[in-house]
Amino acid sequence: MKVHWLGLAVVIGLAGLASAVGHFGVALFLLPLGAWYVSRIIVHGGFGLWHYATQGVKAEWNGRHYEFGGTKLRAEETDDGLVFLEDDLLLVIEQPRSQTLQLFGPAERVMLEPSKDMALTQAGCERLLTKCPHRDAKKLMLFLQREAFSPHERRAGRLETTMSRTASRTPNKTTKQEEA
Repeated sequence: MKVHWLGLAVVIGLAGLASAVGHFGVALFLLPLGAWYVSRIIVHGGFGLWHYATQGVKAEWNGRHYEFGGTKLRAEETDDGLVFLEDDLLLVIEQPRSQTLQLFGPAERVMLEPSKDMALTQAGCERLLTKCPHRDAKKLMLFLQREAFSPHERRAGRLETTMSRTASRTPNKTTKQEEA
């Protein structure tokens, strides 16, 4: 990026010098080169700005990341389960300063100790997203249930699946050798 600024400065300086001396043909020749440097600054600067706007603010997060619709959802594991930062969820449903969350109880909304950020538990996410009129709210709720909460509960051993119920109902068949 710094090379492009330096190149643009050199081209503008040479074009200015050529114009001052009276060589307008040389200055006109340097015009497309200057435009190329400007385009490089815009492209690289634009990509850098876009990356910072979408990812840079959340780069210091040490928990889990999920992505829904191009938005990073920050999650953290607590003793009670997986919780999501409410700011990220509200960004997806386009209600950044929702006062509805003030009505949520401690089973639905918790404060994360090291960062003092507010997060929603599974019950809080479900309550928020089932009542929300946003077109992506239901999709987000299904995404969280399928991709975040259920796998987390399964890994923690707290989710009873159909397979685990079937395995617990079948009697153990022992052979005569095992009985002896």
